[in-house]
Amino acid sequence: MWNRDRSLETQAIPVERNMKAMLLPLFIFTVLLAWLPLKAQSGEEYQYLTKYSLPDTAVALSETQLVAGQRIYRGEPFSGLAYERYPNRKLARVQSFKAGLADGPNYVWYPGGEPQMYVNYKAGRLNGRFLGWYMHGGIIYDMVINDNGYAGDYIDQDGQGYDAGVEDTEREGTDND
Repeated sequence: MWNRDRSLETQAIPVERNMKAMLLPLFIFTVLLAWLPLKAQSGEEYQYLTKYSLPDTAVALSETQLVAGQRIYRGEPFSGLAYERYPNRKLARVQSFKAGLADGPNYVWYPGGEPQMYVNYKAGRLNGRFLGWYMHGGIIYDMVINDNGYAGDYIDQDGQGYDAGVEDTEREGTDND
């Protein structure tokens, strides 16, 4: 004789197993999605900027003047680090200069102190890695810029990073037909 209660019990077991099979991949996906921003912000540059300490030799950018495209300090083209602060006293930016021109790493932070951008200059022009982060630490962009402009995305493969010896001559715009 057929037992109605028993058949409902045996039918519930496959549904329960099926539900577990569906929830497990969803759980794994959620954990990975939450982990990605943490992985992105674990880069050396991000970690360096979270702990950055301004050297005593740095000069407030407001103590310099921009004259004919050169940063001047005490009547001479400035070489060294210049900085700006937010009203809350946290660093807003640190810029490297050589002979009055931006030259070397430049750093920018959000008002709360989170790293926002790292960019490199050479003789007053963007040159090298250009890296930016969202406020939560996820990477917005990571690219390389050279004398000719955008040179490509910075792709770190086995610690090698962008191959500066390969020039990307393709440019964006209407003349690339």
